Formats: sequence, C-alpha cells, structure tokens
Amino acid sequence: ENHYQVAIYIYSDQKSKIEYIRLKEIFKEIRKFQEYLKLSIEKLGEGVY
Repeated sequence: ENHYQVAIYIYSDQKSKIEYIRLKEIFKEIRKFQEYLKLSIEKLGEGVY
C-alpha cells in the first residue's frame, strides 16, 4: 500500500517537472517570437519614414 503511494507521488512529481520544463520551453519560444515581431515592426516603421 505504502510503496504504491510513493510510486504514484514520484510519478506525478516527475510529470509536473516535465510539464514545467515544457512550459519554460514554450515561454522561450513566445519571447523569441515577440522579439521577432518587435524587430519586424521596427523595420516596417523605418520603411515608412
């Protein structure tokens, strides 16, 4: 009984760590995309003036 619960705890802990790492990766991608958009908008702005 106890071993079983410990196993479940470890499993869910690993799962949340994986989720967390995935989220961090996603946020990194979003930040990169935001930078890219900002640069694109600045380039467009230069073209207008």
